[in-house]
Amino acid sequence: MAKACRLLTHLADAEVPQPLHRLARAEGLPASTAHRLLETMCAEGLIEQLPDRRYRVGLAAFQMARAAAATRTALAAAEPVMAAVAAEVEEGVSLILFRGHEAHHLRRIEGPRTLHAAAVRLGGRLPLHCTAAGKVLLASLAPAQARELLTQVPLGRMTAHTTTEPGDLLAELDAVRAQGYALDDQELEDDLMSIAAPIHDHSGTAVAALSVSGHRSRIAGELRAVVIARVRSAAAQISRALGAGPHSDVDATSGAAASG
Repeated sequence: MAKACRLLTHLADAEVPQPLHRLARAEGLPASTAHRLLETMCAEGLIEQLPDRRYRVGLAAFQMARAAAATRTALAAAEPVMAAVAAEVEEGVSLILFRGHEAHHLRRIEGPRTLHAAAVRLGGRLPLHCTAAGKVLLASLAPAQARELLTQVPLGRMTAHTTTEPGDLLAELDAVRAQGYALDDQELEDDLMSIAAPIHDHSGTAVAALSVSGHRSRIAGELRAVVIARVRSAAAQISRALGAGPHSDVDATSGAAASG
């Protein structure tokens, strides 16, 4: 893996495509080893071989670089907003990044009343059907896409409150699109409630979600309306920092679904 990474880095730094012998010599590798590693990366789309047999960086590597840059941009825009929300509502605030049809827990800032959530790990994928952020991702899809995806992912029962019927989830997604936020009421873990709103980029695509989670005894009471309003406004603030239009907080989820 390290040898392949060095070859890819060398190609990325080079201004022109490179032949096999030059790559092997630069990295101190036998030609046979370099060729095997290059062919493996070609198969994955990380590099490509030209008709003259020289190699250059492939489309998949450019896509990875673009995704990494987008992640850094989203984090830079989100972190100060997340810190302000955590201090205000005194609960944990998470940034969940969307990659295709997956939701990844990217960053979390704890509040003074944070309830430890054992099922949520930084860098890990969130189940879509029983988390507020996962429902935001599903709601950002066109209804037909969401329906198809729900037939492909496991709808495991995490608690007694988890919805596992696709029809019930699809009806809930209609509400998410209309109201601009999603709710997880003890569906992932007992006593845990989460509220999430979509974050959009300059194209209007939902690329992430901002989520506040805490003990249900607090969030389900008087704090619920405060959290909903704060999550939506904070998500809209981050969206504007990413280049979304000024009305990204108004019917944002349904707008993304319509465009998808």
